[in-house]
Amino acid sequence: MKKIVALLLVLVLCMGITSAMADKLGTYISTVVSKANPAGEKDGAYQADATMCAVVLDDNGIIKSVKFDVVQVKLGFTAAGAVTTEAGTVIASKEELKDGYNMRKASPIQKEWFEQAAHLEQWCVGKTVAEVLSTPLEGGKPTDADLVTGCTVTVTDYLAALAKAAELAK
Repeated sequence: MKKIVALLLVLVLCMGITSAMADKLGTYISTVVSKANPAGEKDGAYQADATMCAVVLDDNGIIKSVKFDVVQVKLGFTAAGAVTTEAGTVIASKEELKDGYNMRKASPIQKEWFEQAAHLEQWCVGKTVAEVLSTPLEGGKPTDADLVTGCTVTVTDYLAALAKAAELAK
């Protein structure tokens, strides 16, 4: 009897591991030049935003976990073309900056970027990628009543990264 119980426990454990192995992980990073002020008589500036998404999907395509982050790379250069941003400068992501990103006072819901991203991530869990991608947007910002209670930032780039990460999930 003990052997049967032990065998059943091993079987249940194996089933749990097998179902966990059925999950698929997808990651994607897109980079977009968001600002470019050419040098003329004055110094110039350049900004590229790298939007990252990691998603875990179950075998039915339901989002089990998702994480978004953004790195804003800002570089300065002189009118002569010399880069003024110091080599080796560490550029923190919005998630790493936390309150240091400093958008709370500009937010209509008084939430910092990392709080709004966390709300978006939680909102996505339990939905299919298609359901998330079909959420109504106005000017790139969500209009879904549940989502806007905690996320009012433009989500266009996040959703595009999610679509690609899901497509690449293995």
